[in-house]
Amino acid sequence: MFGTIHNYINPQKLFKLTGKFATASPQINQLFFDQNQNIWLSGFGNTMVAAGYIDLKKNQIMYIDHDESAKDSFSSGNFYDVFQEKNGTLWFATENGLSIIEGHSVIDPKNKLYDIYDFSKTIFKERKDIGLMDLVEDPKDSTWWMLHSGNRLVNYNPASNQYTQYGIPSSKGVQEGYNTPSFLHLYQERVLVFKPTSFFIFDRTTQKFSEIPLPPLLTDGARCSITHTRLIEDMVWVFVKGANIYSTFSYNLKNKTWKTYPILFSKGTELKEPSMFFAPTCSLLSSTGEFWIAISGGGLAKFSSQKQAFVVVKTKQALDFSKTGITDIVEDKNGMFWLANFNWMKFNPKTYDCQTVLEIDSFGALAIDESQNLCMAALDEVRFFNEAKKENYVLIFDIYDAWLNRLIKLKNKKIVSLYKQAAVVIDFKK
Repeated sequence: MFGTIHNYINPQKLFKLTGKFATASPQINQLFFDQNQNIWLSGFGNTMVAAGYIDLKKNQIMYIDHDESAKDSFSSGNFYDVFQEKNGTLWFATENGLSIIEGHSVIDPKNKLYDIYDFSKTIFKERKDIGLMDLVEDPKDSTWWMLHSGNRLVNYNPASNQYTQYGIPSSKGVQEGYNTPSFLHLYQERVLVFKPTSFFIFDRTTQKFSEIPLPPLLTDGARCSITHTRLIEDMVWVFVKGANIYSTFSYNLKNKTWKTYPILFSKGTELKEPSMFFAPTCSLLSSTGEFWIAISGGGLAKFSSQKQAFVVVKTKQALDFSKTGITDIVEDKNGMFWLANFNWMKFNPKTYDCQTVLEIDSFGALAIDESQNLCMAALDEVRFFNEAKKENYVLIFDIYDAWLNRLIKLKNKKIVSLYKQAAVVIDFKK
């Protein structure tokens, strides 16, 4: 059910029910959060039934009445379930059948919380075995460049719903399962495409791909795969997972050369499980120009220009990162880092203090907006958290199908949450 509220915790926004919902000790048996942030309620008591919605902008309840003499009346005094289509139409299940409110989102389209872009019948042609892997917005025309596991690069225009697909070449000698495109970057008039063991550049002018050879350390029989990439000016950084590979790599897009940088462990930061595959999972270029990476099972490391290496730091607390891991990292306006693992943690890059702020028992992709709202996508959930306002709530989208999570910030300050065959654009300001 699109837009169902799973959890809403905000002691500063308690709403007192009045009118029918406050009569005869009613029970609220249905809650639904629609695309315009109205909370739909259905309830019953000893002497009444009621249906309606809370308009949070006006801070009042709008009742929907049942009139047996009117053909266009709501079919019952309450409802048992509700579903909202992507065009805004609401369907209500009642004891007397179905009631429909068509195009409800047009009542206040500027207040719409999210838009769903469903690609299952267009880009994917109803194939169930493939899905989206990454998305980047083109800063010039706001189109979306996307990768999907069918070995395709897609240029999609969300304004016109038009798209163009390009087949990505297969790498020679690559094992099955290692030919899926995973990471995407835009550089000048080129598109950088990474697979687990290969790197391609797509020229948007000629519409042709060229393969870039990887460093020898990654190709000479090494058991490794690319886990993360980051583009910084003319350098694309490549991080890999592999046994006994404690290095990162950068490719200079101007002079077309590779360089290798070691990852150094000081006393007290050694890997708890050295036999495990080593895997940097995410990175952050901070507002002060510091370059950080998060290591699966190994904590945080900062790039040292003096040592030309990433140096793992020792947190103030004796944390065992082999049991928690880090799936994403973002920076707030105060220069504090937020880490996603099984909990949300706040890390001070100056003192190395690292504290758990929110216990959520899930992990995924992170993003943060100008209002310091944290957003995390995990499976079919998108969680919002504002530490200052003590707001914590979760949206559920029933479009998850055992796939990855990505969050991408757009130029218009909205956030794209990527799913297997859909993208949900969420307005943080709402």
